[in-house]
Amino acid sequence: MGLLNWFKSQMFGGKILRTVGTVSGKGKSLVNSELKVHLLENKSNLHEEMVGLELVQKTILSYQMTPITLSAQETSPSSPK
Repeated sequence: MGLLNWFKSQMFGGKILRTVGTVSGKGKSLVNSELKVHLLENKSNLHEEMVGLELVQKTILSYQMTPITLSAQETSPSSPK
C-alpha cells in the first residue's frame, strides 16, 4: 500500500477496500471537482460496512481533499415518520 493510500485510510478511519465509483464535475470553471465513493473497512464492527466519500477540488495552484465517513445506516434512505 502506498503512502497516499495509507494517508487516506487514516483520514477515513478505515482501510479503503475498493472504490465503488467516481463522478467528475462538469462546467467551464477554473476548479475541477471529483467525487469518489469508497467501501471502507470498519475496525470496530466487522459486520457493518462503512462508506467513504472523497471530495477532491483542484485548481492550477491548489489541491483540496475532504473525506466524509458514513455508516451503512447513514447511507440508507430514511423512512417517513
